[in-house]
Amino acid sequence: MMMMLGGFPFMLDTVPYQNLTRQTGWNWPEQQLIGATPALQFTGKAAEKITLSGMLCPELTGDRSSLEVLRLLGDLGKPLPLVSGQGLFMGLWVIESIEQGEDIHFVDGTPRRMTFNLQLKKYGDMMSAIGSALGNVSRIAQLFG
Repeated sequence: MMMMLGGFPFMLDTVPYQNLTRQTGWNWPEQQLIGATPALQFTGKAAEKITLSGMLCPELTGDRSSLEVLRLLGDLGKPLPLVSGQGLFMGLWVIESIEQGEDIHFVDGTPRRMTFNLQLKKYGDMMSAIGSALGNVSRIAQLFG
C-alpha cells in the first residue's frame, strides 16, 4: 500500500499514483500604507495541498472504478485521515478535485489508458487552532484579572 485516505488504499490494484507533490505555504497579506510600499503581515500557515497524479492502465494496473470511489468519498464532504505507506499519520484532508483524462480507446469507447490528478487539501491543524484559542482566552483573562 502506498497511502490510505480514509478507508481508500492507494495501491497497484486501485489508483497507483506516479507523482506526489506537496505544497506548503504561509499567509502574508498586504497592509496598505499611505505614501509607502505596503507592509506584509504574517497571519499564519496556509492550508497544505497534495497533488497525486498518474496513469491507470486497467488491463495491467489500476481499476477504472477506483476513481469513482474517490468521487463518492469527495461527495461525502467530510475530512478523511491520510496515512502514508510507512504508517505516518498526516492529519485530516479533504478531496478538493479530481481531474481525469482518457485515451487509447477500445471500439466500444472503453479507455485503455486513464490519467488522473487528485487534489487534496489539509482540513486544518486542530491542535494549533485550539492552542491559539486558549492563548487568546488567557490574554483576555489577564486584561480583566
